[in-house]
Amino acid sequence: ACTIHPDLKRLLIEFHQAKRPIGATCISPAILAMTFEGIATLKLTLGDSEAQNQTLRQMGMEAIPADVRTLVS
Repeated sequence: ACTIHPDLKRLLIEFHQAKRPIGATCISPAILAMTFEGIATLKLTLGDSEAQNQTLRQMGMEAIPADVRTLVS
C-alpha cells in the first residue's frame, strides 16, 4: 500500500499523453500501474512471478512475464 506523489503522477500522465517513453525497472512498474489504474492499460512486468504479474492484471495492466534479461515494450 502506498500513494503516488501528485506531482509525479501528473508528470507521468503528461509524458504518456505526449507519447514519450517511460522506463521502469525493479519495483517501479508497480508505481506506473498505480498511476495509470483506471486511466490507461500499459504493458508492464514485475518479473516472472505469476502472483506479482496477476496483481498488475487486477489493476488493469497488461502483465508480461519476463526475466532480468528481457525488455518489455
